[in-house]
Amino acid sequence: MKIREALRRLTDAIFFPDIPVCGCCGKELEDRKSGVGFCRDCGAEMEKRRLPAAATDRGVLLYACYLYGGSVRRIVHRYKFDSGKWLAPFLGEEMAKQAAQIPGPLDAVAFVPLHKKRRRQRGYDQAELLAKEVAKRSGLPLVYGLSRTISTKKQSTLKAGERKTNVRGAFVRRKETPETEIAGKHFLLIDDVAATGSTLAECARVLRESGAASVSALVYARSENQGEMADA
Repeated sequence: MKIREALRRLTDAIFFPDIPVCGCCGKELEDRKSGVGFCRDCGAEMEKRRLPAAATDRGVLLYACYLYGGSVRRIVHRYKFDSGKWLAPFLGEEMAKQAAQIPGPLDAVAFVPLHKKRRRQRGYDQAELLAKEVAKRSGLPLVYGLSRTISTKKQSTLKAGERKTNVRGAFVRRKETPETEIAGKHFLLIDDVAATGSTLAECARVLRESGAASVSALVYARSENQGEMADA
């Protein structure tokens, strides 16, 4: 693909999100009237990576829509690193469908917040946008229960054994949020991706210590067997 054509597709996707484009490669779609979907090639690979609504234990019960890699990696990168906040409703819809299959009571939705410095750099908090979509589609309240007080190293730059130490103490209960919004609640904790699960486990610990009855986690994509994702 020529550079000019690639830039045109990316510009259209950012500023004209109603143009039907493949969320992975940016190719315009002919079989959708509006919104974002997948072209045949990307869609086929996505289906191979789709996961059932079954939890894995990564310090917290973790559910995911897809295994990370290939087309899933591309759509995550577009969402996080290519000003792709317009993809949030599409990704959030997939996550809400998975959330509907999670057993047990769920009372509220929370999310893994970015540090304010990184949020300013990116322009949005990708986990917050996903949490809003899941909450809206699930009919659950969104609770801003967590604050990130330490600007940690990027987890993707660290070895698996270093990640738990890196995020230890990085999160606290958000002081503006009353304890009554957390106490006794069964939470669904949202993030975009998970590798070792260290960040999710640390956030779940803070919520439980703040009175949450239980915490389950849901991400759009996870690694296989707690493998590292060096680019997510």
